[in-house]
Amino acid sequence: MLRFIYAQLVVTLISIPFLIAWGLPLSYVSPISNLIFTPVISLFIILSTLIFICELISIPSTLFTIALTYTADLWNFILNYGSNSWLFGLVCHSQLILWLCGGGTIVLLLLTHHHPLNRKILLFTAYLSICIFYFHHMTPVYNGSTILQHNKSSLTITRTDGITNLIDSGLLTRRTNQHSWAVFTLRPALLQFTGSLSIDTITCPKINKSTLITLATLLDYFHINKIIIAPTKANLRQLKPQLEALTHKCKHSDATLSIIQPQTHNQKNQTTS
Repeated sequence: MLRFIYAQLVVTLISIPFLIAWGLPLSYVSPISNLIFTPVISLFIILSTLIFICELISIPSTLFTIALTYTADLWNFILNYGSNSWLFGLVCHSQLILWLCGGGTIVLLLLTHHHPLNRKILLFTAYLSICIFYFHHMTPVYNGSTILQHNKSSLTITRTDGITNLIDSGLLTRRTNQHSWAVFTLRPALLQFTGSLSIDTITCPKINKSTLITLATLLDYFHINKIIIAPTKANLRQLKPQLEALTHKCKHSDATLSIIQPQTHNQKNQTTS
C-alpha cells in the first residue's frame, strides 16, 4: 500500500507541469480512483488478450467474452458515480516555473533514492503540497482576454479580477458535437488561460438551436453563474423546446438564465427617437 501511495505521488508530480501546459484538469479523487480502476483495467486487458488468443487458435472464448461483458458493465457502473465537481484546474503562465516544478521532482527522486519508503512519502507529499499551493494561491493574477476562432466565428474569453466572462460571436451557433468541443477545446483553453472551470457569465447576442444545445452541454462541464441570451421573436417560437430544456438545466445547475426579450416595433421607434 505504501508503494502504491509513493507511486501516485511521483506520477502526480511528474504529470502536473504537463497537465497545466495542456490545460487538463486534475481530480481530487485520483489516488482512490486509481486504486479502484487499476484492477478493473488489468482484468479488462487480460480478458481481451485471452479472447484474442482464443480467436487466433480457433477455440471457444464464450466464458472469456461473458466475463469481459461483466467487466465492462462494472466499469460503466463505477463511471456513473463520477462528477465534474471532483475536477479542478491549476494555471501558470510561466514556462520556467513549470520546468522548475518538473525538475524539482527529478532532483527529489535522486536525493531520496536510498531513503526509507515512509520518509520518501513524507517528502514527496510536502513537495506536492507546496506545488499545488503555489499554482493555486500564489500564481500572479492574470487579466486579459483570449479568442477561440473558427472561420469567421469566435468566442472571447475575458478574465478580470478573478472573474471569467465569455462572449459568443457566432462560434456556439456552429457546434455539431457539443460534448467533444466542451471537453477537448473549451475546457483546455479555459484551464490554460484561467486555471478554473468556473464561468461567471456567458453572453450570446445571437442564438440558434446549436447555441442552446451547446449551452446546456456546458452546464455539465463547468460551473456557470449566469447565461444571457438575446433571442429574436422567431427564435422564441422555433426554439421553444430547446429553451425549455436549457431553463430546466439552469435550474438544476443553480445557474441564472437571463433572456433579453426582443423589442417590439413601437419600442424600436421610441428607442430611435
